[in-house]
Amino acid sequence: MSLLDFYRDELKSRPIMPALLAQANIDVPHSRLIRVPDHVYPDTRPSVYVYPEHLTDFGDANENYDLLRVAREWLGLTLEQAVSLIAELAGVRPPAPFQGEIKRVAFAPLPAPTRTDPNAHAVFAARCAEALQHPATQAAEAAARYLDERGILAAAWHYGAGVVNSTVLARRPHRIWEGMVTLPTWHQGALLALKGRNLLGKGEGREMRNLAGTGTAPYGLRELRDSHAVLAVEGETDTLSIWQAFEGEVSVVGIPGATHWKKLQHPALAGRYLYLCLDTDEAGQRAVSEAQRWAADEGRPLTVVPGIGDKNDLLLKMGAAALRAAVRDATAAAVRRGGRVLR
Repeated sequence: MSLLDFYRDELKSRPIMPALLAQANIDVPHSRLIRVPDHVYPDTRPSVYVYPEHLTDFGDANENYDLLRVAREWLGLTLEQAVSLIAELAGVRPPAPFQGEIKRVAFAPLPAPTRTDPNAHAVFAARCAEALQHPATQAAEAAARYLDERGILAAAWHYGAGVVNSTVLARRPHRIWEGMVTLPTWHQGALLALKGRNLLGKGEGREMRNLAGTGTAPYGLRELRDSHAVLAVEGETDTLSIWQAFEGEVSVVGIPGATHWKKLQHPALAGRYLYLCLDTDEAGQRAVSEAQRWAADEGRPLTVVPGIGDKNDLLLKMGAAALRAAVRDATAAAVRRGGRVLR
């Protein structure tokens, strides 16, 4: 019997993962969500769920870790040391010929490497943006073509969107983003969030990933104008569509979806007149009602802009002038009642 056979047959299904993590001074909270150690990769938030005999990373790496992999990669043990430790924690005695050969070892957590870059994700986002502005690979050309076909390439450049390709340092966990368009949210010189989106459409396997940030900020804060009124729409694509149609002459921010309307409470939007223009589906209508109650309770000026629907669809089918007219017409009534002009 080999070491790996012994592990698979006797140890792999043992419910000792919390005890194994304790060897690395990692306590499992009530939520059972923990961070990946920095020496494995810089996890941005607790995204690993602890099961009794394995871990599942639901975050950027999207991987599973069994007992042996945790002992090898997280604790830095050799195969012999890892099997010995797991056997001891499981209360199992290794069979001959390994008795006496596999011994318990003193464990000290691996030190996290010193980071020379204090904001690696910001550098990564900037490199992706440069790759999109100067496409030199098939992945970059495909991303630029995708954005151009949606009528938002100029807006994407303005907002610092990028592409993950071979010209960008694709270290883990970035390599799973290969070919994706990156969508950063900047504010006051800091990267608040970074999303990645593949080039597939609705119903074709479209996927969004979060690499950095807590997701508490709406998209497009850095690009806000000094004007008082702000148009809030659903999603990055609609945000870019509005900017493209108005050629940057209006302030617009995007929330990931109707259920995320609370991102409008971000301090950067305090004191601004909000026009809320969500999709016309059931979720959008429910979010509108909740946002109106919040605005009334907080004394925040907010006007609902109804009936426009998907802004990118309108941009593609009817053109920029039609989208501008639809937004202007929808906000005109509010302006006549004393609302702020959207500009």
